Amino acid sequence: MRDGAEGAATAAAMDLLIRYGDALAADRLCDVRNVAGTMTQPSPVKERLVREGGWDKAFAVINLDCDGFVLLGCPHASVDQVRRAAAALDGRRLSPGTELWLMLPRALKDVADRSGYTEVIERAGGRLLGDSCPAMSRAAPAGARVFATDSAKQAHYLPAILGIEAWFGTLEDCVDAAVTGRWHGALEPRGLP
Repeated sequence: MRDGAEGAATAAAMDLLIRYGDALAADRLCDVRNVAGTMTQPSPVKERLVREGGWDKAFAVINLDCDGFVLLGCPHASVDQVRRAAAALDGRRLSPGTELWLMLPRALKDVADRSGYTEVIERAGGRLLGDSCPAMSRAAPAGARVFATDSAKQAHYLPAILGIEAWFGTLEDCVDAAVTGRWHGALEPRGLP
């Protein structure tokens, strides 16, 4: 594990890689992740996505309109993502009628509690939910028709499972939508390492 800014950038890059890999698997583009230094063969899927538009194409294909449901984490959020969500919500409140759900494993919920992240997120009006996700539990806030998410996996599955549409963006785009009540996300990733 690396320390300082380089270590934080590495952790953020790994979180992004995990989410990207799960999104590819959800759309059956691949079933194996190729992490530099861990496999010897280059990833033909990665090369194809870059050649065919990569992130820009993914954002353009997934994005639709949004209303008052914001979902963070799935696969479950990492400690760094919970920390970033708490920092983005600190001193702010969710827009009236907006629900923010942050999905994480139960063990990380305990870490979030001890670190003060849960208090900050709940004070803003958000909820930390453990050991499930809306796709598996088939749950969303009553009346939700559209949701904002940082999870391409949920943006893929929830429309089919729950019949709701999705905006897909960064954690920061989603927190902004939860606080302002409006989607302002861009069609390209921002602030990525």
